Amino acid sequence: MNRGFFSIFLGVAALLAMQAGDEAQAQGQPKVALYKLTDPTDSGIALQLREQLQVALVNTKKFSVFSRDFSSAEEEAQLRRAGKTTRNASNSSVQFEAVDYAIEGSITAASRTVEETPGIVLFGYDPGPCRTESVSIIVNITVRDGNGQFLYATPITKSYKKSCKLVDMAVLTSEVSNELVFKFAAEVFPMKVMAVRPDGSIVLNYGSAFLPIGTYVKISSPATAGEFGGFGSELGRARVSEANAEAALARMEGKKPVAVPIGSIARIDENQKRSSR
Repeated sequence: MNRGFFSIFLGVAALLAMQAGDEAQAQGQPKVALYKLTDPTDSGIALQLREQLQVALVNTKKFSVFSRDFSSAEEEAQLRRAGKTTRNASNSSVQFEAVDYAIEGSITAASRTVEETPGIVLFGYDPGPCRTESVSIIVNITVRDGNGQFLYATPITKSYKKSCKLVDMAVLTSEVSNELVFKFAAEVFPMKVMAVRPDGSIVLNYGSAFLPIGTYVKISSPATAGEFGGFGSELGRARVSEANAEAALARMEGKKPVAVPIGSIARIDENQKRSSR
């Protein structure tokens, strides 16, 4: 991290913390219940993915997170009505405390294939066969409010192919969890411009877990309407050049970048998330 970003981050850290605190307080410190993922495909990744989702939720520092040992809020409710649950059913005394959001999910599709081809023999050395693995998964997440009303659903599809090596499933599921959590968090706490540096670069209120270096974001004028904020006129596109766990620094593109007001809304450019490297 260069000194310029480090110094600006120190100056903005308090602002971010205060903003996060104000947002959380305004929302009543939102409580999120994370239920067990169902896995009808028997992919074997449900537990790992759920743990990574929990870590990603905690890392946003915007929610209180509670694990539920059920596959859905309805299953929990049915058992509670039948008197088959207790308040201390898990290691958390607030296991069945009312929550603001309930996150349920399912691994709706998963496939894994391995192709084996003969290795190339050079100078009498036989490296053995080349095993190329291809993995594809689809994870669907649904979110309900504290009253059980359906809010939205978001699917994530990931496909990887590794030539002559195996796919690192931990990396794959980590990317899925970060993307899912970011979509949820940004619905409640939109990504915003929290500060503007003298050189015109902007500081965003999400960090490296969600905005890695090279990510492109579209910037719009501050929200004017809507519960979660609307979008004003589009001001341009910025590229993330520095990031840490708390915030990201981005630079506006173009020969004459427009001035960006604090409070402007940022959205990840889905057409080109990363720069070529």
